[in-house]
Amino acid sequence: EIFLQGLDADGAFLGREQDEGYFVVCDERVNGAGDLYNGTLNILFGFAALRSGEYHTYLLAHHPAGSSVRAVSVNRLETGGRRLIEEME
Repeated sequence: EIFLQGLDADGAFLGREQDEGYFVVCDERVNGAGDLYNGTLNILFGFAALRSGEYHTYLLAHHPAGSSVRAVSVNRLETGGRRLIEEME
């Protein structure tokens, strides 16, 4: 999150509200009991795409044998933030 905050502060997410340039999730939504038991830490992160409310999203998995990253799709209702709520109204 600190890395993305720095990019945001440098203007990497121009034209976005301050809380809509990126997101980071590293809680029980992406880290189940089995992951923790196996020593895996999952971090889901995304940064704003050109279209409002859309993100480029990735899942980073760090485990004892190494790390991997892959592109993933996320639920727009969870990541759309305030702008999505305004669109729905």
